[in-house]
Amino acid sequence: MGKSRRRKVATLTREPSAVKNLKTDIVDDKNLRSSQRLFTWSLSVVDVSSRWGLTADVLEEKWCPKNGLLKALVSRETMTWAQVANQVGGPNRGTNSHHVPTSKILGEARELLEKSLLYDLDEIYSLRIKGQERFYGIIQDYVLYILWYDPKHEICPSS
Repeated sequence: MGKSRRRKVATLTREPSAVKNLKTDIVDDKNLRSSQRLFTWSLSVVDVSSRWGLTADVLEEKWCPKNGLLKALVSRETMTWAQVANQVGGPNRGTNSHHVPTSKILGEARELLEKSLLYDLDEIYSLRIKGQERFYGIIQDYVLYILWYDPKHEICPSS
C-alpha cells in the first residue's frame, strides 16, 4: 500500500486589509507631471455597489469589449506617470487627468468617501478614459487605487 497523501491547503496568516491606509504617501500633480515611474493601478479598494461602482453589469458590458475599460488601463501601463498626467485633448483646455479637490465633487460621492473611511482626503484623482468616462481614485506611492468608474462625468462635472 502506498502512503496516503494529505492535500496542502493554503491558509491566510492574517486578514487582508479591505482599505489600505491611503492617506499617507499621496502623490500630488506636480510630482506626477515629472515622474518617470510607470503608470500602475489597483482595484483593491474599488467600490462594487454604488452607482459608480464596478458592478457586475459594468464589468459585463464595459470591462472586456474590444475597446473596453480593461484595455484603457492596460494601454497606459507602458506610459510613465508624466505621460499620463500631461495628456491633453477634448474640448476644454488643461490636462485630461488631474487631481480634484473633494470639496468640488458631488455630495453623494463625498458621502461614499466617508462610508469607506476616506473622509479626510483633500483630493482624489480623475483619470480620463475617453469622452466623459472617468476613473476616480487615490494615488499612493505612484499606484492609482481606483474607487469609482464614472461614465457620465457626474462626480465632478466640468464647470
